[in-house]
Parts: sequence; structure tokens; C-alpha cells
Amino acid sequence: MKMKFSFLFRNHEETRDTDRYTLFLQNDIIPNILEVEGVSHVELCHLAPFTFAMTQDGAQTEPQHVLQMDIYYDSVIDFQQAMNSFNNAYLVDEIVKASEYTDLYISCIVDYTPENV
Repeated sequence: MKMKFSFLFRNHEETRDTDRYTLFLQNDIIPNILEVEGVSHVELCHLAPFTFAMTQDGAQTEPQHVLQMDIYYDSVIDFQQAMNSFNNAYLVDEIVKASEYTDLYISCIVDYTPENV
């Protein structure tokens, strides 16, 4: 079973300039992540404002997240290997800094296609 570790970056002063923050992720963070043993690949998504939710007075809610970064693993074993071998102090520091404006999720991935449903 494939797995992914997702970082959802909230609208915050650090992420407000999404172009600048994207460059930081692309140039400083993602290359370090790709060096972690067991990581298959990384995806970075710019989240488009979209919502069904409205407040009680009828106003639309502001989008909470602006970027999403997903780190993929081909198996649970690869994920465990990455977690057990992870020792990049720079990434740890950056994750701690970003914790103020980041939601983290770990997911097991089940692929569905017309052929396997």
C-alpha cells in the first residue's frame, strides 16, 4: 500500500507571497526531502480558492490553505524506513518553524481505476 505525508500550508504571513514561498520549497526543502531514503517523489500544489461553505450571515469563508506538499512512499515499509532513517537537522528545524501555519496528515493510498473497481 502506498503512503503519503501531506503538509497543508495555511494562509499566513510566511506563505502570503506564495511565489516566494514556493521558490523556498522548491530550492531548499524539496531537494532535501528527496534525499531521504524511501521517498518516492514529492508533489507541490497551489490550492485554488473554492468553497461551498458560508458563514451564518451568508458570507463566503476565506480559504484556509494556500499550498499543499505531498511526500509519497511506494509502501508502508518505505514510509517506515524514511521515518526511521530521517536525521536531517535542517528539515527538522524547518518543520518546527512551519508548524505554526501547517497542518500535517499521513495517508494510506488506495488507487481506484475502472479496471480494479
